[in-house]
Amino acid sequence: MDKKKFVRALFIIWLFIWVLFLIRPYFKNHLLRDYSILLASSLEGKKAFIAGEELHAFIKFCNQSITPQSSYKIIGLENDPLSYRRAVYYLYPNIESPNPLFLLVYKTDVHKEHYLIFKTLDSGKYILMREGK
Repeated sequence: MDKKKFVRALFIIWLFIWVLFLIRPYFKNHLLRDYSILLASSLEGKKAFIAGEELHAFIKFCNQSITPQSSYKIIGLENDPLSYRRAVYYLYPNIESPNPLFLLVYKTDVHKEHYLIFKTLDSGKYILMREGK
């Protein structure tokens, strides 16, 4: 075998190994399935897939219930910072505030002084509104 054929064969083997290293995570971590779901989904379906169906339903409920550009505070997502940041992102243009007009309660039981129940999604997910605005 001459030198040119040897280098070409070595390059093809090297390229094959690198291609295997590049595509292996997609099969090992089931990323192809996730990407195919994302490609086939609508915008709302993509948001629900990323945030989770339950959290997405709560965020959608909050967006439909509170007036635009209102101040709010989320209670119940403190132990899950990624979900918390997703909720803040999807609730824009509403503004997060330390002294909010609305308390968005997710999977917890909260009774704050000077706040009344505004709307309820289910027993653990509801919105409280400050008395007297």
